[in-house]
Amino acid sequence: MIKIIYLFLTVLLLIPVIISCSDSGIAVDDESAITETETAEQMTEKPMLDLPQEDYEGYDFNFLHWTIAGWSYIEGDLAAEQESGETLNDAVYRRNSVIEDRYNIEINAFYESQDKIVNNIKNLVLSEDNTYSAFFPRGFELSTGLFASNSFFDLNTLPYIDFTMPWWDTNLAEGLSVNGRLYAMLSDITIIDKRATGAVLFNKSIAKDYNLPDLYEIINENNWTTEKLLSLISGVATDLDGDSQLTDKDLYGFVGQDSMTVAMYLGLGGNFAQKDENDLPYPTFGGKRTFEIFDKINKLVYDSGEYMHVDWYRVPNAVEAVHLAFSEERALFCWNLLQCLDMLRSEETDFGVLPVPKFDENQEDYKHMVSIHVTGFLTVPLCADNPDRTGLVLEALAAESRNTLIPAYYDVMLTQKYVRDDNSAEMLDIVFSSRVYDIGDIFGFGGLGDTILRIISSNKDMPADLASLIAKKENAITKDIDKFITQMTAG
Repeated sequence: MIKIIYLFLTVLLLIPVIISCSDSGIAVDDESAITETETAEQMTEKPMLDLPQEDYEGYDFNFLHWTIAGWSYIEGDLAAEQESGETLNDAVYRRNSVIEDRYNIEINAFYESQDKIVNNIKNLVLSEDNTYSAFFPRGFELSTGLFASNSFFDLNTLPYIDFTMPWWDTNLAEGLSVNGRLYAMLSDITIIDKRATGAVLFNKSIAKDYNLPDLYEIINENNWTTEKLLSLISGVATDLDGDSQLTDKDLYGFVGQDSMTVAMYLGLGGNFAQKDENDLPYPTFGGKRTFEIFDKINKLVYDSGEYMHVDWYRVPNAVEAVHLAFSEERALFCWNLLQCLDMLRSEETDFGVLPVPKFDENQEDYKHMVSIHVTGFLTVPLCADNPDRTGLVLEALAAESRNTLIPAYYDVMLTQKYVRDDNSAEMLDIVFSSRVYDIGDIFGFGGLGDTILRIISSNKDMPADLASLIAKKENAITKDIDKFITQMTAG
């Protein structure tokens, strides 16, 4: 027994060495984040990420990330000054310390308002100012000329980066590549894109009051469709304040905000544009499927009598307004970005998490939108003075994030502190594994995505004339795509 205890203690002492670097590379997990319950035998089976040892002599590896005043959750996943006892902060600090020690660098993060960062990036690249090693512009700003400004490296050409590894978002690599080039990416380096992923929440107390069946079992039986959702919310709407009308003070079957429109459209299998055999975009919005999907959206929003769009009431903050209705038990279901879980953590609301429903049982996979209005995309400026160093550090940082930051966020924050049951944790697995990126949405061809985003929030009484909208946007969409292809295939 003494020998066994001694051997166990020895293995425990070796685990940090195995997780960190050896002479040949970094120990990483290509399946899931490292947890405390893994055995020593499993730990020794971690594959080695073959990256060279380098001494960059105290180089400042600086990130420039977009921000908006008051959105404090945007900041904090790139750099941390010291450990504070807060889970995510400490994970960021430990991750960065490993990479900083390995390559003798300093990792720093700077933030700039989203309305200024675009011009600043262009000016930095134009003047060949290499103060920053990488940028994180907001997804929405990618469509405002950044891609066409010849500001970024094709990330496929950066040494050491391997987009087949699990710490890179392969769905985005497929969706955002153009003409075989990839200028922006998401990875495990940040968690903002995870928080910007949309999902459906349900209030367990209200579900019990209305004798709803086991919603998780509905998922398991592949019956979670828009028709099932409509049947579940039927008869829920109630005039709580007795003023004989339904307002933002009453109970609804479903509550959402403007991004819900795009989330439902993409979730039901719609798209704004797709890519041809040459990896170039072409418009797809306006076909038969578009009308079928919006028919289902209209049934939820306008015909059911169970939907409240918070923007109909001119709220100052839509995300918080949805959260308020849900936390005050005035909504059975809500659609929101997962950043709302931060707010629900300290409240008593008993809730569960579900994926966005399918169009029907024949839809093969769930699909989940990542908001381009909240997500920052990793880009590397053409003025970077040492692409080899940039590629090496980014790959190492992404891999190390897989073992530190992602477990802290997913295994500790999300599934242990935020959600209230094991089934919700399984639902989050579905959500994160089925994120989709529509090239037409990201690049905003013809301004269509932004129009659809607000098509419901601007009209409380009746659905928009979709055919008329398509006719108005058709020329603009075609013109934008043609211009985009010309810019992206030049040189």
